[in-house]
Order: sequence, then C-alpha cells, then structure tokens
Amino acid sequence: MLRRAISMVGLEGVRRAALSLRAWPGPMNEKAAEEMERLIQRVKRAARIATRLAPAGYDAEVIALITTLQNLGRMMVQYHFPEESLQIRRLMHPSESAAGTSAEQGMTAEAASFAVLGTDLESLGVAVVRQWGFDEAVLTMIRRLPTNTGLKMLEGDNDLLRATASCANELMDALALPPKRVGQALSAVASRYGRALHITPKDIQDAIQADSAPAGSTSAERGMASA
Repeated sequence: MLRRAISMVGLEGVRRAALSLRAWPGPMNEKAAEEMERLIQRVKRAARIATRLAPAGYDAEVIALITTLQNLGRMMVQYHFPEESLQIRRLMHPSESAAGTSAEQGMTAEAASFAVLGTDLESLGVAVVRQWGFDEAVLTMIRRLPTNTGLKMLEGDNDLLRATASCANELMDALALPPKRVGQALSAVASRYGRALHITPKDIQDAIQADSAPAGSTSAERGMASA
C-alpha cells in the first residue's frame, strides 16, 4: 500500500501526509478512540470485501485504497469531531418502535452530514485527497456512486473500480442496519450492482462470510458473518 501511495503522490507527498499525523489517539478520549477503532475495522473489512468482489486481474492494493479513501471524510470527522460524528450516525439510523419495527426512516449520510456540519463527509475527504496531489481520475473514483439514482453503464477501468468500492461500502452500510433490515438491504445492493459487476447474491454472501466480523462490529455484522 505504501508503494502504491508513493507511485501516486510521490515520496514528498507521502512525507507531508505522514508529518501531519498525530500520535494515537490524538485529541480523542477513550470512548471516541474505541469508536474510531471500530470505524477503522469496518473500513478495512469493506476493503477486503471489495477485493473479493472485483473482477480478476485488478490490483488488490488499488481496490483496497479506493475503498478506503471513499471513507476518508467519515474517518476524519470521527477523529477530529467525535461528538458531531455521533450526531450524524444517530440521524442516519432509523428509530425503533416499541415492537421492534422501524418507526422512522433514517437520513442519508449526505443529509445527516449537512444537518450537523453544513457540508457532506465525502466532500471533506475529496478536499484532503486533492490537497495531497491526487489527479482528477482518483478524485472521481473516491466518490461513492449516488444511491438515489440508477446505476449507469460502466465505462472503463476507473468506473469499474469506483463501482466495486462503492458496492463494498454499501454492503457495510447494510450490515450496520438493525438486524431485521439487513437481509433486504443486502438484496438491494446485490440487485443494484449485479449486472454491472457481474456478481450474484451468492458472490456477495461468500465475500461477506469469507471475512469474519472484526472485534467491535455490530451484532448484525456478526450474525451475517456466521450465517
């Protein structure tokens, strides 16, 4: 991964990024650090799932890097603004009625982020990556495909890599939902990406099951991983 980063932004770019890092856990308290660790494990899992779903012949490091960078804004906010990150997550998750059924639909990540921060998480991540010196092709790939529109025909390797990373990240979003909604959400992701990526619901199930749920994952993730 380091070799790939050097080839994309140069040794000086990597040096500048490294010098800007703070010692772990930086300004976070213990609770925020634990939440950050859970998010990191979730992003790593998404990257592993993406490499399993990608067509043969694509560099696994590139796929993992794109999948990770699609989460950069979310990780930045969790690190620097843990309280605001908690507010965003609360707005995204639907409330549960006393009977255990969904009483209210949660907000999208973009809408929740705008409500709390006045901007969306993805734009924050893209701004940092642009500052690091990545080109426009990378800046496009690290934006998740919008979920409120149909999936267009993929044209070229960049589109395919972006879609593969987006699919894996949407799967992780689905796994984080209340248990009763996980199955339906996973089916929706499979239906959305199946034709474009030439994958089946079984491919998705196998990719999830091949990766055991990391420590700190949700009960829904653990249940799906052991299903």
